[in-house]
Amino acid sequence: MVTANRSQIGVRLALGSPQGVIFRMVAGRALKLFGIGVVARPLGCVGLGQVLATAVFGIGPNDPATLVGAIAVLLAAALAAAWIPARRATRVDAMAALREE
Repeated sequence: MVTANRSQIGVRLALGSPQGVIFRMVAGRALKLFGIGVVARPLGCVGLGQVLATAVFGIGPNDPATLVGAIAVLLAAALAAAWIPARRATRVDAMAALREE
């Protein structure tokens, strides 16, 4: 996404947009996918919960500790996956990005 929107990011930086705004823009787009996954999780749990309950012993399909743990692990992975491109977006050279157009 950062590579595809390099010129847009360059224009924003050239017009004086703070790096924090660029970081939040890129990270926010990436974290929206995580939010969609968290919202869609109950739908998948209903469909696959009973199937998985027979495969994993001792953990029910609606075990709160497991659900919170899984969301925490996925959130950590999503933050790590969003951090790298967001940092790269803040380091875009505005003039080089504008010359590419």
